[in-house]
Amino acid sequence: MGDKTENSSTEAMSTKDWLSTVLYTSNKDESKFVATWALQRIGTRKPVKEYLHSIWDYRAFILFQSQARAFATARNSSLGRVWLILEPFLSAGVYYVIFGLLLQTSRGVENFVAYLVVGVSFFAFMQKSLSRSGTLIRQNANIIRSFAFPRATLIVSDIVMRAIDTLPLICATLIFIVAMPPHAIPTWTWILVIPIHLLMLCFSMGLMFVITKLTVLVKDLRHIWPLLSRFWFYSSGVFFSIDRFATQYTVLLIMNYNPAYVVLTMYRQVLIYGTVPDMWHWLYFSCWALTLMCLGFIFFWSSEERYGQRNI
Repeated sequence: MGDKTENSSTEAMSTKDWLSTVLYTSNKDESKFVATWALQRIGTRKPVKEYLHSIWDYRAFILFQSQARAFATARNSSLGRVWLILEPFLSAGVYYVIFGLLLQTSRGVENFVAYLVVGVSFFAFMQKSLSRSGTLIRQNANIIRSFAFPRATLIVSDIVMRAIDTLPLICATLIFIVAMPPHAIPTWTWILVIPIHLLMLCFSMGLMFVITKLTVLVKDLRHIWPLLSRFWFYSSGVFFSIDRFATQYTVLLIMNYNPAYVVLTMYRQVLIYGTVPDMWHWLYFSCWALTLMCLGFIFFWSSEERYGQRNI
């Protein structure tokens, strides 16, 4: 009786600890044994600390995917990567004719051409973060349902990819505002573009975390984000100065607390006018960028298990 109990216990222990499944290879008539305890269900949510570590573990995947997709839109055009630079400048030319010349929004703006080009070039990144977030999960549905990996890597990869895409545009913008009269003179304040740009990337990443999660919760929102991105563009002082509303307190208040207008003002101050943004701008936009990135990440992580569902 004792031996039977011991054998039964040993067999149960063996079943629990060494249960394996048989996988047959396609090119050989042999079996491979894989311990099932090492397998993971796709889409499970890990604790936050472990989740962050897993994102770091996938850093090679993030870099590879970002580099592979960088300049992808330019590959389908005859001008190639040149189009990535031409497109914002052509858009700025259209806005200059309509708003600068016809509607006279250039009045009171020193070096309006540079003011407009800087606004169009740098706002495009935030605008695309808003509009692209609505389709990010749907575009990557197959890979999400096939592999177990932290879904946040898709957003990080998208930000890195577009950061690579915009490097030629940033260089072209700097050259343009120096070459185009009235010339913007390079000063030491140009170095401040680096921390401002990093904050803008953090802000855009947090925005993508939030918008992507909201779109998963309410699918129809993906049709709304492009409209909101255009409204955001036209209300962020890209082609007009806030001084036009000096007598309208409510409009001034809204503009001054619009993070997009604040960061564009910071870019213009350091690049065009050679001045250092005041402390309020630094603190305000830093709070926006870091808070949105952290809270947006938690918001996105909380629905990790939903992103692979069939109805997304």
